[in-house]
Amino acid sequence: MATDVVRLLGAKPFFIDAVEHDGLAAGAEQLPLVLALVAAADHVGEASWREMRKLAGPVFEDATRVTSQDLENSRDTLLMNRDNVLRLIEAWVEELYNLRELIRSQDEKGLQGLMEAGVAVHQSWLKDRGVGLWEQPEGPDIPTGGDSWAECWALAGSRIMAEAYIYMVECADGTLYTGWTTTWRGRVAMHNAGRGADYTRQRLPVRLVYWEKHANRACAQRRELQLKRMNRARKLLLIARARQ
Repeated sequence: MATDVVRLLGAKPFFIDAVEHDGLAAGAEQLPLVLALVAAADHVGEASWREMRKLAGPVFEDATRVTSQDLENSRDTLLMNRDNVLRLIEAWVEELYNLRELIRSQDEKGLQGLMEAGVAVHQSWLKDRGVGLWEQPEGPDIPTGGDSWAECWALAGSRIMAEAYIYMVECADGTLYTGWTTTWRGRVAMHNAGRGADYTRQRLPVRLVYWEKHANRACAQRRELQLKRMNRARKLLLIARARQ
């Protein structure tokens, strides 16, 4: 009956179990809270804050927005969802080190790619939220992969023609896992049943965020290696562009 009421209101019911909810909530709600707390506390603790606060504007306001209406509830939520929050913090620390290296080495191309990925992901999320588009497609209709795609098709004549796929899933801690398979259907379910890679088995549940279809196993394995060598920013940009 509850689902009927939801549909009558023009909405779509969303079913999720408690474990998956906690993993997703850690990234969508609790980690932003942690980052806001750290940003605010770090600046206030600096001797230069007295002058810095005069220059702080909307960017600082948004980045350090922490509601004071229910601090006890926020504190308790962080503690109850501790494992998921800690995994995400560790992943973000790694990304901050990567960002620091881009800035230190004056890597304009890498920094630009990171910024473009951030903008693309944010715009894609706003677009999906605006129209309520949350369902992931079964798989990509358009092949991607650049030069390696063309090379693989050139090799196809000398190999057994059996299509293969590469995919990326987002784990409960927000990290991305890349793999390949010759049988698409049920692959994500296998990961979530604990029959996938050791990496995903420790970070369940996972959800599909990207797919590519390739001519054969060799092509998929080559492309998988390329994706695994990409940094997170480039992967996010690839995911966002595929959804546009």
